[in-house]
Parts: sequence; C-alpha cells; structure tokens
Amino acid sequence: MYKWSIFLIVSWLSTTVMLGQHTTANAYHEAYKKYNQRRYAEAIPLFEEVLKRYPEEDKLAYSYLGYAYYSEKKYDKAIQVYEYSLHNFPDINTGHCIRMLAFCYNAIANYEKSMEYCELYQSLMEQLKKWNIFSKENEENEQTILYIRKKNEQELKSISVRNQLKSNPIQAKITLLSTLNNITDDIAPYITLDESTLYFTSYRKRENSSYNNQTEQWDGNILVSTSHNGGLSWSAPTSIHSNINTNNQEGPCTLTADGNTMYYYTWFENTGGDIAESKLENGVWSKPKRLSDAINTNLWESQPAISPDGNLLIFVRSEGYAQPSDLWYSTKDASGKWTMAKNMGNVVNTPMSEMSPYLHTDGKTLYFSSNGHATMGGYDIFKTVLQADGTWSKPENVGYPINSEKDDQYFVLNASGTKGYFSSNRDSPRNKMNLYQSELPEEFRTQHTIVLSGYIKDEVNDIPLVCKIQIEDLSTHTVVQTIYSSANGKFSLVLSQGKKYGIKIEKKNYESKYAIFEVNKNFQSIKKIIKLRSIEKPGGLDLRKKDELSGF
Repeated sequence: MYKWSIFLIVSWLSTTVMLGQHTTANAYHEAYKKYNQRRYAEAIPLFEEVLKRYPEEDKLAYSYLGYAYYSEKKYDKAIQVYEYSLHNFPDINTGHCIRMLAFCYNAIANYEKSMEYCELYQSLMEQLKKWNIFSKENEENEQTILYIRKKNEQELKSISVRNQLKSNPIQAKITLLSTLNNITDDIAPYITLDESTLYFTSYRKRENSSYNNQTEQWDGNILVSTSHNGGLSWSAPTSIHSNINTNNQEGPCTLTADGNTMYYYTWFENTGGDIAESKLENGVWSKPKRLSDAINTNLWESQPAISPDGNLLIFVRSEGYAQPSDLWYSTKDASGKWTMAKNMGNVVNTPMSEMSPYLHTDGKTLYFSSNGHATMGGYDIFKTVLQADGTWSKPENVGYPINSEKDDQYFVLNASGTKGYFSSNRDSPRNKMNLYQSELPEEFRTQHTIVLSGYIKDEVNDIPLVCKIQIEDLSTHTVVQTIYSSANGKFSLVLSQGKKYGIKIEKKNYESKYAIFEVNKNFQSIKKIIKLRSIEKPGGLDLRKKDELSGF
C-alpha cells in the first residue's frame, strides 16, 4: 500500500477535479467528444494518440482514458493508466483513480490488491467526514467501495474454500439433463418419492407469456417431466396445468410426500406475488389458494419447501427482487393452521443471501444455497441437520464437484439419497441456469427412513380406491398425519425419525387394514398393492393385528 501522509491524501481529494468539469485543449476535442457520447472504443485510440503527442497538456485525460479502458473491459490497460496518473500527478483526480483501481483489480480477480485500494479510499472518505466536506456523491462512491470490499472478502474466502474442496473432491458424477433444458433459465427441480415425476420452473417463452423487465426474462412457469426407469431418462417437459400456470410467474414449487398437495409461488391480483397451495383432485390441480398472512406479507416470499409430514414449511423472504434473502419457517398448529413465520436465525442465515431450501425425506436434513457462507464462488449448496433440541447444525458445504465456482442452487435428493438434482450455470458462458443430475456417494445415503408407496384397490374387481390413511406415532399414541390415496389409488408416505408407527387404511363400506412399521437405521423402500374387501354393511371392520409387523 502507498505510504502517503494523510494530509497529502486529503489535499489530493480537496483539489480533485471531477470528470467533465474542465476545458480541453483543441488537440483533445475529438477524443472527449467520443467519450461523452459513450463511444469508448472509438475514444480510446484518440486519447492514446494525443497523450503520446501532448503527455503533459491535459493530465485529466489519463483518467478519461482509464475509464474508457475499464468500460471496454481492458482492465490491465486501465490499471496501467490509473497507476501512472496516481504516481505522476498526485494532485489530479486522486479519489477517482483510487476507486477505479479497486474496481479494476477486483475485475481481474486480484482481490488482495483491490482490498488495498478499498481501504485507502475508505481512509480518504473518513478524512472528508472529519473535515465536514463529505458530499452525497462521496457517500454514493463510498457505498460502491464498501460493496466491492465485501465482494473481495468473500472472494478471498472463496479461494481458500475452492482450493480445499477441489483437493478433496467427493465421488459424484454430474450429468446435464439436456432433455429438460432450454435456451432460457431452467431451475428448481422437484422429484416425487418414486422418482417418476420431476417438476421444475422454466423461463422459456410461450404463448401469452409476459416479459419481466426487472428480471430481463420471460416469467416462469412450472413444467413436468416423467420417467419410467427411476430417473435414468426423462420425457420432454410439458406445462403442468392451466389452473397452475398463467401468463405471470409460477414456481418454484414443492410437494408433500403423497404428491397430492403443492406449494408454490404465484401471482394474485389483489396481493401480488405470494406462496400458494394447490390440491390434486381427480388428477387435476386445483386453482391456487393463497396461504395466510402468517406466511405471506408485503415483502417477497417464495421458494417454499415442505416437510414429508406436511407440518413444516421453510421458505425465502426478502425485501424485494435482488435484495439479500433469509430462510424463514412456519409450523402447523393443532388445528392445522400455519403459525406466524419465524426467521431461522444466524446459524443458517447470513447478512448475504440464503435461498432454495429443500427438506429431505428424513425430515431433518435441510439443503439450501448461500452466497454468504464459505463458498467456492457465487452460490454454493449447503446442508444443515435439525438437532434433538430443535436447533440447526452449522451448515456444511456439500463439496466439489456438486458445487462449482459459479452458482449452484435448488438441490433435491431422491428418497434413497443415491441421486441429486440441482440447477447451475457452471457450463454456460451466458450464465444461463440448467438442470443437472448427480450420482451421489455414500455420505448422502438416507437413513432412519421408510418410504411406503403403492396402490389401493378393490379386492374383487381391481378398481382403484380413494382411501383415508392415518399415520399414528405409537410412542405417543397420536395421529401425526392423515393423507388420502389419489383417484387412481396411488399413495406415498414417509416414516422417519427412528420411531414405530401404525398405519391404518380405511374406506366406507370396506374392511379397514392396519400395519405396524418400525423405522431402523437402514433406509427401506416398500412398494405395495393393497387390496380391500368390500362389506355389505357400512362402517367397516378394523382388522387390527397389533402383534403383527405388517398386516398389509
């Protein structure tokens, strides 16, 4: 760092002539004309020529040439010019030169050097405050330097993380899901328990779609794709349903374990963008119902994640688009209503942004993205685990190559933890987000969880049955969840936390069935076709077999 006295620094600032406030020599006239028209590429050779011929006539011209180089992304040349001006004309435009050197060194990833100039500029601003000559323009410039300094600190931290994670990569094979991706952003994958259906949000142009000037892209819609081989291949995506998708923004979305309730971001005419709920009824998604004011406010809420039992909702809240965001949560009370949302606290949240939460089927592992924790660069994917005392563990970076030096977000797992799905702009020169799939190593495998799925049918004629399914925690003898099989008889549920559960299936005019399942350390995926016997009298008969492990 330069060893100038603070008095001389302040004198430089006080004599700084702001760009544009001078009279140029005739030889510089054409160069300044191009510059003022922001035709920097044309101004550069004119400045170069006249400075070569008249190097001392207009010392401010070096600052103009430096800014023209910077605007054309010729950062090395901009640094050369600004350094020359700073050393040879220390009384001319010093504050501007120091500030721009901080920007230039940041742009070429020399974060330590950029930090030096940030610190020097801040010391200059402190002296101006003491002298009571701190203007609004100084304040704006100081804010930009503070922003660059924060970026430098984050990048220096990222370099250390990057080197550490790259030297210890995890055994994960990453595959681009080319069937699903488009030329626009495709984000936020969500897969069903049986890995047969994948939902995601796409910003591709479509009929009657709206262009969002704020995000500079078409508003997103939720698309759906199916797989008949456990996620090895996926069908071409289609729009989910007109009750869900409109010409405004829809998505990202999350589904309950049974696949019958969706929570997602959408637009309401009276309240604007909010988190909504939709039910799958007779194979059709219902029109959205806005969640209560306990979750939705006049701030920006989006990116919901629902727990397997449907009783915990985690989502993103911020003061607006492109503002720092935090993770918040709400739980259902005894009456089934959402309680007032709470911030997840500073173990999970940072002064920067946390986003794209996902609760795994084990009910306690939360994955999310952050650019505030120690990342490889941009957003990285982290995981935190719910502890017995209700707190969350310190977030851990999930590692390279799932995380890259660019933005990696919206990570979800299949039920067994053998495959992950996420969004990243790692391979895109235009920073476009694509969908990826990853084969995962042992440390991602699911434990202490049973996934029970299948179909419920009539015993005689094999027709599908819509049945009530109650899940009872046998340690407390309380019903912890009630779900229903779909119109085609399909059901899915998750049992976790290492407990013993009783599952009761009942339907009017049919015999009930009951089974006990005990969750142990190992992950289990149990698929059943359950057949119920019709009875003549209504009410049903409970064939409960308390001493039997499985009565299905």
